[in-house]
Amino acid sequence: GLPSSARGRDVSQCISMSVSTDYSAAVDALRAGSVEEGAALLNSAIENGRVPRHALAEARANLGTALSMLGRPDATEQFALSLQLNPRAALVYYNTGALLAQTGRRREAITSYMHAIAIAPSMETAHNNLGNLLVEEQRPEEAAAHYRGALRANPQHALAYNNLGNVAKDGSEAGSRAAGLAYCMAIRLAPRYADAYRNLGNLLKEKPLWHRAAIVAYRVALALSPIHRQTLLNLGETLSWLGMGRAANTTHALGVARGVWAHPLQRPSHLVEGLRAKPWWPLSTFPWVRRLLADYHLLRREGEQLLQESEFADYLSPALQRGEWRDVTLAMSGSRQPGATLAPRSYALLQALGEDVLSMVSGSAYFSVLGPGSALRAHCGPTNARLRLHIGLSVPAEAGMLVGGEPRAWREGGALLFDDSFEHEVWNNSSSPRLVFILDAWHPDLDTDEKRAAALDAPQRERYLRALHGIRSGSGLESAPDLVAERRTKVMF
Repeated sequence: GLPSSARGRDVSQCISMSVSTDYSAAVDALRAGSVEEGAALLNSAIENGRVPRHALAEARANLGTALSMLGRPDATEQFALSLQLNPRAALVYYNTGALLAQTGRRREAITSYMHAIAIAPSMETAHNNLGNLLVEEQRPEEAAAHYRGALRANPQHALAYNNLGNVAKDGSEAGSRAAGLAYCMAIRLAPRYADAYRNLGNLLKEKPLWHRAAIVAYRVALALSPIHRQTLLNLGETLSWLGMGRAANTTHALGVARGVWAHPLQRPSHLVEGLRAKPWWPLSTFPWVRRLLADYHLLRREGEQLLQESEFADYLSPALQRGEWRDVTLAMSGSRQPGATLAPRSYALLQALGEDVLSMVSGSAYFSVLGPGSALRAHCGPTNARLRLHIGLSVPAEAGMLVGGEPRAWREGGALLFDDSFEHEVWNNSSSPRLVFILDAWHPDLDTDEKRAAALDAPQRERYLRALHGIRSGSGLESAPDLVAERRTKVMF
């Protein structure tokens, strides 16, 4: 027989070969695209001690990546175990951040990306992704710093330039110039980058003198991305605002022909399929409307008091054709707004209406003033997931609106219910301000929690669930700062 020392060496060599073979087979399966097989082989190799010690951190990281590709929630556990073995693995922190962001754990994702950047400051994609999450957290200055970090790491990063342009827009001239420069750099680096052309068009659309340039940008974006709903919407609106009605109608018809919209006059940027669609709705659609109208005098008294105390602020919208458009907002996007403190009785009425109104995170509740001689251009609301109610508080005779081609006029103490995803325009040709109370409610076809959640994108769904929790727990909506503060300037009467 062999000496014991020789037998020991042979056994050791056999074990080493077996370990290497098992791990290599798992890696080969992953490289071949057999993710499920590779994950199973990796897990088996790790659990049975058949991964070399020096490769164990990498093996767990690879297993985490494979599990995340399979949509498995235990992927983060494997990433964490890998980081325990190698806490300087920037790529594992990056992959952890990406997975956490995908599963809605935004703040944890931010922490993971920050760890990755601390280890590898030139990781451009980590900077860019972190910037996107900070934007969602309403931290634009920090987001801009990380977009610049991505550009320091890679000056050819067109996506980072585009994102930097988005956060540079703050309503100021300097912000507009910085945004325009960033979009142009993105286009220069990536001439077929449709989003950059569209964002440049959006920026130019806000400046009446640049509307024709906006049209050029939108048309290039549309050529690159022919069925993009927002591009078609904005191009049609800008053409209409320039008095190019025939070209606008052609654009709207093109959207219908391409399956973007079902009706040329209903053009929301976010379309929920399968909902009943008509411009005007009967007030009986919502039983609570009658209760609200019974308190019309309270709404009018508080609205007129706000007007006398100069609490209304301009809402600077490109839809404003002439004159002044002002508001005091009580609730918006599922949050309590500063106007709720200014109009406490009206906010109490709003709270009493329940979830159909309070949980409408794609809408608002506010007092709205359209000044004498003012008008809003034809435009469409952002979603068909809601219906909009107007209650007339102080209404001159020469004020009215057109929704989906059908005219209506307010009356004091009365209400109008309509779908503002249909094209609508508003005018006040009198010498007195028009004062109405406006609120949004869920479309009646979205009558369950599940249907409402399915009609929202991920950030809206998160806000919706928070709003529901507040309403049902009795704590009410969360307070938030003015969500459109960058579009406001205080107006003194």
